[in-house]
Amino acid sequence: MGIAKGQLGILLAYPAIGKSWLALYFAAQAWRHGYKPMIVSLEMTEYEVRNRIFTILGNGHFSHRALSAGRVDDEQFKAWAEENLKGKPPFKIISNDTGSEMTPNLITSKIDQYKPDIVIIDYLQLMTDNNGTSQNETVKIKNLSRELKLLAISQQIPVVAIASATPDDSTDLESVPQLGQVAWSRQIAYDSDWVGAMGRAANSDILEFALRKNRNGFMGNFFMEVDFDKGIFKEILDPIE
Repeated sequence: MGIAKGQLGILLAYPAIGKSWLALYFAAQAWRHGYKPMIVSLEMTEYEVRNRIFTILGNGHFSHRALSAGRVDDEQFKAWAEENLKGKPPFKIISNDTGSEMTPNLITSKIDQYKPDIVIIDYLQLMTDNNGTSQNETVKIKNLSRELKLLAISQQIPVVAIASATPDDSTDLESVPQLGQVAWSRQIAYDSDWVGAMGRAANSDILEFALRKNRNGFMGNFFMEVDFDKGIFKEILDPIE
């Protein structure tokens, strides 16, 4: 899977699977390689996003639960931050703490302001299109799909957007969604350069990840064991051909 300039990628899953965590994991890996991510979060506050990022960057040094509850030793955390964060490019976090609408035009203005190397959007269905007048959800998502693709191309920046999936069977929320199950509109499947779909059984730490579309060529799926609280991959399990 490539995350290249001018490309729009989609992380697709049903609710409560771990797509936000995986998107932040992508952002953390980009940061570790010297890139500056910008995270647009419409679900979490800036404080919540920051704690998740610190947990992932800590690579098991502390847990998200402990950090969020303030049960991390201040001096140890400061020493860790001094060693691991000082002099590195900043994360830029844009949240809707004020309740304002988030549109592709507003994201473009933030890109112009902060000059990030990659943009993560969490998540598509909570955005507003540039017209701001679409009453129909299908029309709105169709508009957003094209607007985000044009944004990625015009800004020459990779954009990764999280999207919710609609199950064919309302009782099946554990399988990996298919390409046509993007909530409200299939247009995003056409406009995107790659779509990575995720599935996870209830109370399991095993994620299945499947590339449903990839214009760069590689297709396939695999399982990975993760520790969401520690923010780490435990193991990449045997891929499925």
